Parts: sequence; C-alpha cells; structure tokens
Amino acid sequence: MSVMSLTTYATNTNSLVLGTARQLQPTAASPTLAALATRLGTATGFGQAPSQGNVVSAWPAYSAIQSPNGGGFLLENGTLDLSGQQFPAGNWTPQFRAKVSIGSIVADLWCPVYVYNTASGLYTPIGSPLELAAQSISTSPANYTFTAGSLPLANMPTAAFVLYWEVWFNVTANSTGSSTANLSIFEASSSTQGNSASDCWLVTPGYQPIPASGGITAFGTPRRASWRGGRRSGRA
Repeated sequence: MSVMSLTTYATNTNSLVLGTARQLQPTAASPTLAALATRLGTATGFGQAPSQGNVVSAWPAYSAIQSPNGGGFLLENGTLDLSGQQFPAGNWTPQFRAKVSIGSIVADLWCPVYVYNTASGLYTPIGSPLELAAQSISTSPANYTFTAGSLPLANMPTAAFVLYWEVWFNVTANSTGSSTANLSIFEASSSTQGNSASDCWLVTPGYQPIPASGGITAFGTPRRASWRGGRRSGRA
C-alpha cells in the first residue's frame, strides 16, 4: 500500500469550517511571514499561542496543556480531502518559529495533534503531545525543530474528519521584565501555501487508504472543545 507524504504548513488565513482556527496548507514556497503575538508579560507556566494571536488576555499560566479549544491549525477537506484515508503509526515532526518582543524566555514547546470531527465538534488526540524541551527564545526569530516523535495510527473515515494541531509553550524562566511582553509565532501570509524555510509546520508520517478491516479509529478518547466566547475553559 503506497503512503503519500504530507507536511502541513501554517498560514494566516482563517479556517472556513472552524472560525477560531487558521488553515493549513500541504504545499510550500516562500511567501512572506506574519508574526502572531500573544500576551506573555512576566508570567511562566503553560499557555497556548493561538493561531490568530491574543494580546488582550493575560498568559493563563496553566499547570499542563488544556483540552483543545479551536485556536489551532486545521487542514480542511476543501484543501486536501483525506476521507477514507489513515495516518499510519509512525513519526511526526513539528517545527515552530517564535520570538519574544523583549528580553528572553526558556520554554518547553508542545504540539498536541488531533483528528477533529467537523460534524460533532469532537477532538480525538493522536497519541500524546509532542515536546521539545528547554528552548531559549529571544527577540530574534528562530526555528525550533522537534525530534521526530512516534504516534499511533489515526483513521479519517469520512469527509467530516480533518487534521488539527495546536502550539503550546511551558515557560519555565521569564527574563522579559515587562508586563506587556509578547510571544509571537510565525505563519505564512498566504491562502494557498506555507513557507518552506521559516514557518510553523508539522511533518506527518504520510497517509494511505484505510484497509478494509481498518474500523473507525485507533487512537484516544474524543474531547469537546473548551473554547467559549473567545476564552479558554478548564484552568488548572
């Protein structure tokens, strides 16, 4: 069975099926980049860098990654129809591009990956979130490439099922010294392609048709979105 390669690139185009998310693209070239800022201040702890940014709310300083909230990146079936396909068990490799507006921080970078059911609104995790630990982030934009992490297979039985992932940071040291400091991630300024050199992206293990005995899913427990009126629920 032939496996088709797939890397998903973040863009600054809002999703048509999940308005709080932004679109992923399966191709890349060299469009300009957009920096999406999230308020960090002098805080530490876990927080998401929403795909559409958030310079209004304070950094939440959670003790762990929270339930998916719709503020990530989504590969729409109108872009690449994966109905009847599966991601086989194998390696996934994220890259984030990030900077802070002043000073520096040290953070663990996390990328939780899900299958999102557009019909039911449920997110089903594909294994455990991927982690890149103890990274220094300064005012100079830099790429942070994870070591490949192995995740279990995930099936996409119908057109309602799409790939979705989020960008999280666990800030362990904060030397910004400013209550107005921001943490930014970078997305391609395009509605059709990512940036092949300096984007946030996720390399998948590829995809292939679901075998006749493939069933519906082979991964984690579905979760409902925690996005409520632009705020995250479930503070830890």
